[in-house]
Amino acid sequence: MVDKAIQNYIDTNKAKGYSAGQLYTALVGQGYSAGDVAEALRPHHQAEKKHRLQGKGLIIIGVLVVLLLIGAGFFVVSMFSTSTVEVDREEVKERIGVISSRSQATRAVAPIVIEDEDPCSGITCREGEKCFEGQCFRKSCAELGGGVCGGGSSCSGTSVVGSDTTACCVGRCVVDDLCADVTCESGKECRDGVCEALSCSEQGGVQCSTEQLCVGRLGADCCTSCNERADSCAGVTCGSNEECEAGQCILLSCEALGGELCSNEQTCINELVASDGGICCEDACEDPAGGGNEGLGGGSDENNGSSVKEFDIVARKFEFDPSTIEVDVGDSVLFRVTSEDVSHGIVISEFGVDEFLAPGDEVEIAFEADRAGEFDIFCSVFCGSGHGGMTGTLIVR
Repeated sequence: MVDKAIQNYIDTNKAKGYSAGQLYTALVGQGYSAGDVAEALRPHHQAEKKHRLQGKGLIIIGVLVVLLLIGAGFFVVSMFSTSTVEVDREEVKERIGVISSRSQATRAVAPIVIEDEDPCSGITCREGEKCFEGQCFRKSCAELGGGVCGGGSSCSGTSVVGSDTTACCVGRCVVDDLCADVTCESGKECRDGVCEALSCSEQGGVQCSTEQLCVGRLGADCCTSCNERADSCAGVTCGSNEECEAGQCILLSCEALGGELCSNEQTCINELVASDGGICCEDACEDPAGGGNEGLGGGSDENNGSSVKEFDIVARKFEFDPSTIEVDVGDSVLFRVTSEDVSHGIVISEFGVDEFLAPGDEVEIAFEADRAGEFDIFCSVFCGSGHGGMTGTLIVR
């Protein structure tokens, strides 16, 4: 069955006066199979041959008519052009014999047989080519006895150029790259068809000692660079109840804040957020009797309303779920974070949060929400093309 696209192309350009040979060259050059193009052009090729044969027949008939007219002219002239009145009987007989022989010769002309001429007759094409419509064209890959080798393979035989492809292999295709069609996740590389984890040096990173601080974590024990802990707090700004240690802000103790740690039976009006357990009071702790609190409406058993807020967070390409977390100032916050697909990181700089998240592991992160505002949550481990957009927001009211 003729390809509709080929037939439409032939019908459109045939009307413009293009020959079958020109159409064949154009279609094969566009990548169509030489066999399909030849089959589609067969009716047009036969029509062209018929027109050529009809033209040749008319020419031959015309030549014969001219020859007959010339013979008739000679006959008339010979009949009426006598030089004497008396005509020699022998001469007349001779002339009649000549005319008779000419007439017989004319009648004996064999009928004209118009043969179906092959336009490729007498044409010799080069190796790897074939004749069509009197012109030589390159054969297709299949006609050359070859095939196309797929990705990750090479030709072990002879590579030739066909009319439909420049990568035609006459021989056997050999797989030489097992990783040609393998895509590995971040931090891994394909080796012999299998994704294997890259070493820290292969990722362009370094491993820090226990005395150094990891900067730009690439993996569990791999960093982009290391800072000496003595300098790790340079440029780090902490809250009023924090101090920088090893590059991270940590809560001060109640004593360091100048407060008083109350017992379970005591209450406090101005509570401080400290690293100690229990209630850290900026002023003196109050006894349960409520002494000194009458002017506050008897709220001696009320603290500042702080509580523990727990959140389960899933990290995946390229988002944190949930992406927005809301707590109150003074809350103790506990994150349980799990990476669902590849290695990620979670960082909240203002609260000293910087954890590496291995795939499938759950990491618990605890901190105190001791300041109000909106704080960015972002991924610190490169995880693909959308890494820069993997962010969230912590809102502390």
